[in-house]
Amino acid sequence: MHHYVPKKRIAIGLLAGVVATAALAVPMAGQAHAVPGTKRLHTQANTGRFLTMIDNFSAGFPQFVTSTNELSQWFVEPFGSSLRIRNAGGDRNHCLKAGIAAGAVATVRPCDGSDPRQQWQFNSGALSANNGLRAELLVSGNAQGIRMVSSLAFPPPPSQNWHLHNSPS
Repeated sequence: MHHYVPKKRIAIGLLAGVVATAALAVPMAGQAHAVPGTKRLHTQANTGRFLTMIDNFSAGFPQFVTSTNELSQWFVEPFGSSLRIRNAGGDRNHCLKAGIAAGAVATVRPCDGSDPRQQWQFNSGALSANNGLRAELLVSGNAQGIRMVSSLAFPPPPSQNWHLHNSPS
């Protein structure tokens, strides 16, 4: 037995499907279209210091590093459905790695595409690792680094609100 379905109902159904597909694609668009080139990263809480690879194992926000220093420049690259944050200085094979649990600090380690803690998402300013934790500015005296938190505050507070800037040439 055949049922008659008005063309208007079919058109509305198709339109709803297109809108739903577009709505799912919008959050991914920011991920997949990270502008190529090197970036400088900082939080809203600290606009004067940029994330810098301190050595082959740590990252922080040193007080007197210039924005043209290669170690404070990062490649923010699409990596599957995530982003990889790879340092532009040194051998260029060191990536930002989330701490293993809330309270643990983020580090810099040789890039490993299979490590979910080296896969990141930017969502309305929040920088989150694929292990579900969010990166937050950690201030301890004059030293500044990144610690991982389980906060889901939205919008993110200034210490968790990250900004990307094109690096100067």
